[in-house]
Amino acid sequence: MRSLFAFLCVIVACSFFNAPPMAIGADAAQLRLFWIDTEGGAATLIVTPAGESVLIDTGNPGVRDAERIAKLATRAAGLKRIDHLITTHYHSDHFGGAATLSTMLPIGHVHDNGKFEGMPDQPHKEYWEFKCEQRSVMNPGDSVELKQLAGSPPVRLLCLAARKQFIDP
Repeated sequence: MRSLFAFLCVIVACSFFNAPPMAIGADAAQLRLFWIDTEGGAATLIVTPAGESVLIDTGNPGVRDAERIAKLATRAAGLKRIDHLITTHYHSDHFGGAATLSTMLPIGHVHDNGKFEGMPDQPHKEYWEFKCEQRSVMNPGDSVELKQLAGSPPVRLLCLAARKQFIDP
């Protein structure tokens, strides 16, 4: 099953149970998750209590999915940019909207599997060359440390699997 070999990321609240209690209310900082319907799949937008954004996958090529993501990110989440973009694997319904999205919203750091032998759908030149601040290849065990808000539990992304290699969570 191909999905078993997909690049997986998990949000880990490292010291959640030892963290001081957080205020509950309209002004309280919260970890926010948004599910965005992309034709045949989904993209997930995470906004941390510190306001840092992580987008997981970008849907299909073309304007439809990228526009849906951009509208939700700017209108519902109040973002002006995507801080981290994670492409889980190379099926066009997961990476296809990235280049178009980069023309709608600035993208900070792209995390993906890099180029390797036997990629399921070979991303085109526009995926590898779209504008972003930084790119890195994720390996099992790598983590992305996210900005912390004082008094909030730490949040980080941990890569559990990439390119048919796994670690024990």
